[in-house]
Amino acid sequence: NTSNKVNGKYVVAILDGHDYRSAQSLAQLLRYLHSLGLHVPEILEPLNANEPVMYNGKYVMVKAYIDGEELNPYPIEKLKNLGAQVGKLHDIKIPDFLLPGNRRVAENWEACLKEYYCEDLKALIADAVADQCIWEGLTPGLIHGDIFPDNVLNNGDREWLIDWDDACIEPVVLDIALTFIGMCRTDNRLDGEKMREFLAGYQQERILTPEEMHALPAAVKYAAAVLAYKRFITYH
Repeated sequence: NTSNKVNGKYVVAILDGHDYRSAQSLAQLLRYLHSLGLHVPEILEPLNANEPVMYNGKYVMVKAYIDGEELNPYPIEKLKNLGAQVGKLHDIKIPDFLLPGNRRVAENWEACLKEYYCEDLKALIADAVADQCIWEGLTPGLIHGDIFPDNVLNNGDREWLIDWDDACIEPVVLDIALTFIGMCRTDNRLDGEKMREFLAGYQQERILTPEEMHALPAAVKYAAAVLAYKRFITYH
């Protein structure tokens, strides 16, 4: 998506790649999350609030401007607050209007990669898919699916989660695993201290079960496979 700031008060987001249903679902989601007090962009309603707005052949969304900054690398002292936000997200009632998400490796991944020499990627995906059964039957919830530094705006002691295009219903451990990769690295390696800080904040809002804690390594491996696969397909 492309976002443009207007007069320091509004952001006009051009919803690239969205059709009517997905634009409507995204708008419903942001309204729902905002109504629950989560730190997400506030949509400024058009005259007909139930209809997505189209401009020059693309759907657009007008949101209140958030005065915040992107922090990359993400400071460890802010991870507890971020974890609490994610824990709160995972604990809300699952909405019934979301379209199916895309935070999985394609079922036909072997066929998609057949023509490419990327043996390390193929081995990673095969290993991750083999262990998928460890986490995929665990508690589902609404997940953001793309918590990276460029999707978190910081203003004082508040963290605002933006860019909800990958939101979907999945076992919440997958979202934690994706967030570990996005936010809890040092020198491009997972940082145990940062992950523990994130989980300390998370469990202030939602306690992980022993099964979820046990499943985290397999979920992290799968999350790495998903991100690597999708980026490979996008750029090849």
